[in-house]
Amino acid sequence: MITGLAHGCFDIFHFGHLNHLESARRLCDKLIVCITPDAYVNKGPKRPVFPAVQRARLVAALRCVDEVFIGEGPDVAINALTKIKPTRFFKGQEYEIGNHPAFERERKFCGAMGIEVWFTHEDVFSSTLALQRLKEAAA
Repeated sequence: MITGLAHGCFDIFHFGHLNHLESARRLCDKLIVCITPDAYVNKGPKRPVFPAVQRARLVAALRCVDEVFIGEGPDVAINALTKIKPTRFFKGQEYEIGNHPAFERERKFCGAMGIEVWFTHEDVFSSTLALQRLKEAAA
């Protein structure tokens, strides 16, 4: 059985999140999602908009997701990888290239643990930009 792990904040949930999780689920037999706890969300002031319990509940309601939990500690993804020991760790295509120091640590950890890193290739959306557009629309 192929177990997949996806990790993220999932604040201001949007179609990019849904597409990513649905794609990941097609590439494994069981998809587990780790939610970043409130204290470690680094998306700017007054974020996350929704607390981790609510974000986890929303993600858990998706048919493509088999299990959800709220992660722990500052190295949330590495802690989740250690706990779950998935076959595959899924990230969005924006992590495939570019400078993402935290992800580089996660990629190295996966390599050392024999966990495959897979990227989903879906349209990329941004919760931060969505929030900005909502603020502009309300003004």
